[in-house]
Amino acid sequence: MESTGQAQNTPVVDPPQSSAVHDNVEQPMEEVDGAEVNDTTLNANRRACFFRLLNVKVLCSHRWNVHVLEVHKLEVVEWDEAKATTAKNNTARMKSIIC
Repeated sequence: MESTGQAQNTPVVDPPQSSAVHDNVEQPMEEVDGAEVNDTTLNANRRACFFRLLNVKVLCSHRWNVHVLEVHKLEVVEWDEAKATTAKNNTARMKSIIC
């Protein structure tokens, strides 16, 4: 495999889009220390999984776009056995992306 000079695990972040695109409402940038984030903010598949990010700082640009700056602990909020496997799989995927 040839190297492109870019880190393979670095997520590509698109610039914020206008509020007319995908019915997104632009929000002011803000830092949040500690947050419960619905998976829809991190995954276009809109899976019904919720993640609890503890002791984190996230930069929120608009409704469907959350940029995680620091993560010290990531937990899944498992409220249903039927959703537990999906939640665990998504947690592993998220950890591989942001850690």
